[in-house]
Amino acid sequence: LYSLLQDAEEGFIDWFQHFHHEKPERPALPIGEVTFTQRIAYDHKINQYNTDLERWKIAITQLTKTVKRQLYNVLMFPEGGWLLDKVDLLETEEDIDEIHSRNQQLVNLRQLCIPK
Repeated sequence: LYSLLQDAEEGFIDWFQHFHHEKPERPALPIGEVTFTQRIAYDHKINQYNTDLERWKIAITQLTKTVKRQLYNVLMFPEGGWLLDKVDLLETEEDIDEIHSRNQQLVNLRQLCIPK
């Protein structure tokens, strides 16, 4: 589960970075009188922007699918997921100590891995 959680976290970070910091910015319109050369240069920048925006959309769609699958895998982890202890121990004195120890380990593991 830890590797699934780590993969999901890294996938989300990649998606967030790409979504918020790598989206191409639309070129600013030229101010004042615009010469023919400036208009052609602006048109070229707009065409490049549109191409970059399409690439960005394709990449963000792929990243979204990937992180969605990764988060789904964490939520639907076999055997209960979310670090649920499925061990069936007998209720002997030794087992009670083992149960207490396992519960404390799970609490520590949850605090380490989940609160982010």
